[in-house]
Amino acid sequence: MSAVNTNIEVAAPTRRERARAQTRDEILVAARDLVRQGEEINMRAVGRAIGMTAPALYRYVDGHDDLLDLLGGSLYEELIAELVHARDAVDESDLVARLIAMAHAFRDWALAHRQEYGLLFASPLTAAAQDSAGCTHEAGLRFGKVFAEIFVAMWQAGVIHPPDLSSVDPRLLKMLEQSDKGEIELPLPVRYLYVRQWSRLYGMVTLEAFGHLYWAMDDSLTLFEAMLDDCAAELGLPGQVPAIRRTSA
Repeated sequence: MSAVNTNIEVAAPTRRERARAQTRDEILVAARDLVRQGEEINMRAVGRAIGMTAPALYRYVDGHDDLLDLLGGSLYEELIAELVHARDAVDESDLVARLIAMAHAFRDWALAHRQEYGLLFASPLTAAAQDSAGCTHEAGLRFGKVFAEIFVAMWQAGVIHPPDLSSVDPRLLKMLEQSDKGEIELPLPVRYLYVRQWSRLYGMVTLEAFGHLYWAMDDSLTLFEAMLDDCAAELGLPGQVPAIRRTSA
């Protein structure tokens, strides 16, 4: 039997393909600039920014919704890269420190890119995010998986212990049982913990990113860290949050 050749050469992109990819990248940069400036994303404004007419943009994107979808996917991928970088900078055996580093990275990105965070986690991208065939939806699943994977690893390693759900409202448990379980299926008690932890992290960071704590404090980093301490206590890890201190954005 002859050996199978596994050295399959992949054809390099043609000049036309490279030019098309470059133009699409320019379109996304222009759209993101509009987001940063707090302006509405529309085809005419994007075209104007890169020296093209709005109709000409349709050769590269299918329309406004497609543009938002591509931008959402791009932003998610950037955020995922930040989370993975923060996670991998910590010893893989220290799961708690890895999770805390990721929580800080999520906050850091949100505070450094407030407008993009608002677009990604607020209403303008809701429709695109719900399209199972869209870039935003697929990237959003990968984003959630980054957090879910380390949570699962902590549970499997016995770092966290599932809570007693006897006192939890049955209506909440029923919703969790019926909700989409994604690629990583967790036992109900662990799933309950995961949702509570994510709700706290997302809620705190969103308050900070949207400036809703200005009336109480100039720097909310200490409050964020107190929230992490509370999360650790709920996971059965009181006093085990590593001292990862960063300058607030």
